[in-house]
Amino acid sequence: MLTLYTAVGILRFQDSIKEHKTPTVINNRQEYGLTEEEFFLWSSLAFQIRQIHELQSAFSERLKKHHRSENIPIEPYLNRLLLRGLVVKGDGLTGVDALYRLLGELYISPLQDSFSVRLFTCIYLCMKKKRK
Repeated sequence: MLTLYTAVGILRFQDSIKEHKTPTVINNRQEYGLTEEEFFLWSSLAFQIRQIHELQSAFSERLKKHHRSENIPIEPYLNRLLLRGLVVKGDGLTGVDALYRLLGELYISPLQDSFSVRLFTCIYLCMKKKRK
């Protein structure tokens, strides 16, 4: 069985009390604060699709880079991110099956732009098309 993982959501850094920025992931209009380990794990999956052994090595590499113990188990942090919907996984007998199950339930949420941005973008694209 092959399992693939990827991160979902929008990363933002919010100011906290001690002049320290807290990583926050926004998914489905919900904000989720991340611990340092969760942030290392989530960012290892951002714009990536990885298997568990690839994720473990990327996680260990980030811990090492930030002078943390490389022997921190990944499972509790991965399970917490999965439960909150910030990481998704797909299982399958082949890579194609796992990828289909991983991406099959995801969707892209469009950003909300003002009417003027949409209007000028439309005009720009129309003018660009006429030049060709």
